[in-house]
Amino acid sequence: MDEKNAHEGHRARMRQQISERGVDGLPPHNILEYLLFHTIARRDVNDLAHALIDRFGSFSGVLDASREELKKVPGCSEITAAFLSALPGIFRAYQEDKLIRGLVFEEISQLGDYLASLFVGRSVETVVLLCLDLKNKLICSRVVASGSVSHVTLPIRKIVEVALSVGAVGIAIAHNHPGGYAIPSSGDIGATRQLQEALIPLGIELIEHVVVSEDDYTSMRLSGYLSRG
Repeated sequence: MDEKNAHEGHRARMRQQISERGVDGLPPHNILEYLLFHTIARRDVNDLAHALIDRFGSFSGVLDASREELKKVPGCSEITAAFLSALPGIFRAYQEDKLIRGLVFEEISQLGDYLASLFVGRSVETVVLLCLDLKNKLICSRVVASGSVSHVTLPIRKIVEVALSVGAVGIAIAHNHPGGYAIPSSGDIGATRQLQEALIPLGIELIEHVVVSEDDYTSMRLSGYLSRG
């Protein structure tokens, strides 16, 4: 069997396997190969899949890498790099859309868990806003600011505008510390209290502010930085 037919046979077998059984049990490089099939049509991608995982340390490391870093790996084109780097955002959109329908937060801890899940794959500091109704049902989830790897400004005016536009009674916010610790800085605490003060005259409660790291998060409410109004 020539090399071209061998590659085509490998793709056909993998596609059939995934069609019948999904990706459960497949090694990471095979899952990555399957993704690469969608941007690289006529050559073997096994070596590229291994090279990417070797370069970034893991399957998740590949998807978390920036487009520019991905392109530095020989064989990874602009189209492939753009496709791979877009996947974490697609996964977040799927998760948010699935969870938002009818979601009600009965405990502060539920807010923290949900907010932390929205930062998967984010490599720059980002502020996320949740708007809630009187029964703590989720009205909307919005990214309201993005910054650098080490800084983002809490956009108080924008948060207030969004909350008013959807008729929110309460809000919860979160931001991340990429590569750092889930510990609120003095700036985080000061900006959070300014936001809380801006919301009080409007009858909107700041229920929670969560600081998220790669594998942890801190609730500013449960840590005592916020008091229920």
